[in-house]
Amino acid sequence: VRQDLEGLAAYFAADRMQPAQLEELKTVSEHYNEAVTSGSMEDMIKYDTRFHRIIVDSCHNKILVQMIEQLQELVLRFRYIYYDNFKRAENMPEEHAAILGAIEKNSPDEAREAADVHIDRLKKLVIEEGVQQRHV
Repeated sequence: VRQDLEGLAAYFAADRMQPAQLEELKTVSEHYNEAVTSGSMEDMIKYDTRFHRIIVDSCHNKILVQMIEQLQELVLRFRYIYYDNFKRAENMPEEHAAILGAIEKNSPDEAREAADVHIDRLKKLVIEEGVQQRHV
């Protein structure tokens, strides 16, 4: 569900994001990358959450925003799972960069694809973690 909704939000954001929002997205992306470099789980979660929130807000679709907001509380729990072991999150800066780059180029299809790939990888991490925990 998150993959479909946030992919759609990224699609709309590529056409609708305002310059100030794009600058904020770039800044948040830089802070996120710094958090990854320093290994700060709290900051990774904070800036990852903010990164996705800016994209969602910039799509300017109230119903889509409301639906994604309902998912965000559940998503936060999963963020703690995949940031618990940094190795699982090491590719996220590149995935965020792909989303950001597509939005910068005003390429809706590319933005949606990049968001879909990103969230699909997260989904796989969460599923793998669940399987590993059941076998412990």
